[in-house]
Amino acid sequence: MPTINHHRQEITFKIAYQGPGLSGKTTCLKYIFNTMAADPSNTLRVQMHEFYGPQTPYDPDEMVFRYDDISLYFSFNPPIPQRLDGRYRIRLELHICANQSIYRHPAQAAFLEHADGIVFVADSQSARLEANIESCEALQGSLIQYGYPYNEMPLILQCNKRDMPDIVPIHKIQQLLDMQDRTVFESVAVRGVGVIESLKEVTRLILAKHRRGRRPPAAN
Repeated sequence: MPTINHHRQEITFKIAYQGPGLSGKTTCLKYIFNTMAADPSNTLRVQMHEFYGPQTPYDPDEMVFRYDDISLYFSFNPPIPQRLDGRYRIRLELHICANQSIYRHPAQAAFLEHADGIVFVADSQSARLEANIESCEALQGSLIQYGYPYNEMPLILQCNKRDMPDIVPIHKIQQLLDMQDRTVFESVAVRGVGVIESLKEVTRLILAKHRRGRRPPAAN
């Protein structure tokens, strides 16, 4: 669910990057961070959370991508000129689970429960098909558990590692993951190919849903 900060006149939308281990989620976020950090007009907030211990102090002005064994995330104001409701800036918080504990740790699961959109990063290699399916099924099960209809979640499919040998055709990945109706992007995250495009599309879906007024933001 988006959160609204009246003082800062910002609405923050949370985007969860999901997928099997080593599919390229961390690489995607690092590329996005480096791209946004290179733009002096962006304001980045980098945070590191220790879910098995006290929160680690951080410098909000430090332009360093920080993470631990459990999670990794940062937030930024995307270059979107228009304001929501004529006054609120848009802020995106991107989040992944570095070691796949998202479905086991309560703090991680809470983020998925309140996510406004999802980028499912699939590994295109044929040897990783089963891992993709297991991760997708776990994601669907978690959303059902939280009472969030899977078909209503803004979600796009990012088929990564398209530069590798022995890759699976896009249509087959969509079919096996039951994502024929989802927007799909081919990507090579290590080179940044398709990464920003995927982020833009899931953001577009999130904003379109917000404007339809299905989930009003929670004030903080």
